[in-house]
Amino acid sequence: PLLDRRVIEWGLSRPPVEGEPPKAPLREFLRRRVPQRTLERPKQGFSLRLGDPQVWLKHADRLHEHAFMRTALSPSWTDACAPGTNYAHARAYAMTFLARWAEAHDAC
Repeated sequence: PLLDRRVIEWGLSRPPVEGEPPKAPLREFLRRRVPQRTLERPKQGFSLRLGDPQVWLKHADRLHEHAFMRTALSPSWTDACAPGTNYAHARAYAMTFLARWAEAHDAC
């Protein structure tokens, strides 16, 4: 819903309110569209279900060779994808698609 053109237009048409929590406009928009219990639910995590982490970590190893990854990002990005690091496979997944985007848009 956050990428829906109508939601964005609605949010941008509202004047800012001093001291209003950042998510207040979204909650206001959703209040008429979703059950109240959904708005009051506590936060919860979710899994990306990326499959075998080793597959994505192999992709991360190949990303070192990608020009975009060498020049546009801090060298420490590789530490975030190191085996044994929390969420390493999810980070490798994200970096793989970032590199593919860079190739598709000639961002090197």
